[in-house]
Amino acid sequence: VSSCVTSGGTCSITIVGSTVGSVVIHATTTVTVGDDSITRATSTTANTDAGGSVDANKIYIEEPPGTLIVYKLIVDVDGNLVLQPSAADFDFDISGAGLTVSAGSSNSIDLAEGSYTVTESPVPTGYFDLGGLLLVEGNCSDLLHFLAPEYEGQSGPQSALGVSIVADGTTTVCWFNQEPELTVTVTKVVTTSGIGVAPAAGTKFTIVLSCSDETLEVFELAHNETSSPVPVQDGADCSLNETVTHGATSVTGEFPSRVITRSSNNSFTVVNNFFAQPPPPPPTVVITIVKQVTESASGAAPDASTTFAMTLTCGGTDSSFALADGEQFQRTVFIGTVCSLDETDTQGADEVSGEFADEQINVNRTFTVVNHYVAARSVDIAKTRTSVSPTPVGTTVVFDIVVTATNQGIEAATLEDVYENAHLAFVSASIASAALTCEVTVNDPDAAHNTVRCELGDLPEGATTINTTWTALSKTDNATVNVAIIFSDPDGPGGDAPLAIGPVEDDVVIFVLAGPPPPDTGNAGLFTEGRTSFAGGLLAAALAIMLGVRAITRRDEEAGA
Repeated sequence: VSSCVTSGGTCSITIVGSTVGSVVIHATTTVTVGDDSITRATSTTANTDAGGSVDANKIYIEEPPGTLIVYKLIVDVDGNLVLQPSAADFDFDISGAGLTVSAGSSNSIDLAEGSYTVTESPVPTGYFDLGGLLLVEGNCSDLLHFLAPEYEGQSGPQSALGVSIVADGTTTVCWFNQEPELTVTVTKVVTTSGIGVAPAAGTKFTIVLSCSDETLEVFELAHNETSSPVPVQDGADCSLNETVTHGATSVTGEFPSRVITRSSNNSFTVVNNFFAQPPPPPPTVVITIVKQVTESASGAAPDASTTFAMTLTCGGTDSSFALADGEQFQRTVFIGTVCSLDETDTQGADEVSGEFADEQINVNRTFTVVNHYVAARSVDIAKTRTSVSPTPVGTTVVFDIVVTATNQGIEAATLEDVYENAHLAFVSASIASAALTCEVTVNDPDAAHNTVRCELGDLPEGATTINTTWTALSKTDNATVNVAIIFSDPDGPGGDAPLAIGPVEDDVVIFVLAGPPPPDTGNAGLFTEGRTSFAGGLLAAALAIMLGVRAITRRDEEAGA
């Protein structure tokens, strides 16, 4: 019930409803004029007849709320807006009402009309609360300049911002936080292994942090010490290097390049380990193996890309490798190591030099393995009697043997000449008038024959004439055949069987002059023309014997010698 007293004829009463709905308002008034009082009430006949009103009907409705919008903006240390801030939620207290807003986003709350105070509580760890500003128009980014130091405490952001909420209206607040600093920390750890000895406690190790954002920090840290956080820019490329290790056996945790981001682990540990040092190894030397290919004539050696397999054994350890002409192989060994080198694939070389066995290596050594190739040789042999035939008993018979060799001649040659000992006697042999050393083996290969062997030595390329002289001993029924063969033995006694060149033959007819027989011949009679049937048999025998049995027998004799 509300009442008022007035003397001017007008009275105003305000009625506030506490609930939503219809309210009937009944009014009564008493008017005093002089000594007379007149009472009137709404909705009475007396009142309405006099022109008064009926009871008033007031309908109360709920008042619409106002809306508060809070924007959360994150800036860096320079006050620049971070467009993609790290995920974080910020809680606000609005005169007791709670509101949570995510970084870089906004949220709203409906509030009854009235005045409120907005505060951020609590502030997330690492973030700095810069306060809020009321946005009248535009965007929150338009207010960034108010973060400058000159606005602090005046028109700049407030950490407790008062706002007014108008029913059915919208109030916008922009709230600023500075993002946490991106920092790097370094921890020093010292360990020991075995009987290793670390430096004294408290010894400082120097570690340098250098980043592309011009950050440069030098830390002096002892065991288990951690540096103060060092701010760096997001995305900076940094290196960490320990410049004073105090002789640590190993150092881990350093890095030449690493990009620092908010999502990475930016706490680094540099570990220095000290352990007992093994005795230093003995000094070393280097063995160099060089491959060289030579040839006696163009085309004798294989293709230049041909490789030769070798095995170098040092101290019981093998190194197998293959080298082409001009290539080399190196191996490092301890001084005093005993080594051997064997070429396991000579590629058909005629000569190999440079291999070695059980060589003690005390200095740097170079060994050249040379494979020499000799071009294919061809040898022809011919035998010609240069004396007359028929010839009488007691005269000299001469046979010339011509050896024609190509490509550097032949080596270690021997002449073997088989003759009938009843008809001929060997006298001498020579090359260019130089006498040869010869030896006659009687009854070889049978009782009817002798064999003379002459050492020829090396025969040069081209034609060489071996002059042999004989004495005619007795009359031949037809002719006596003289068979010659050359043996070449390039690899010496004990190697492969000598190479047989020949046989070649020629004959001579010997007759007896009429009259007394020659002394000591035991032969008489007249010359008879024609060759003895022995010639064909002697040639066949010589071929079989000298190409087989003679070569083998000679090898055995030389091996026994």
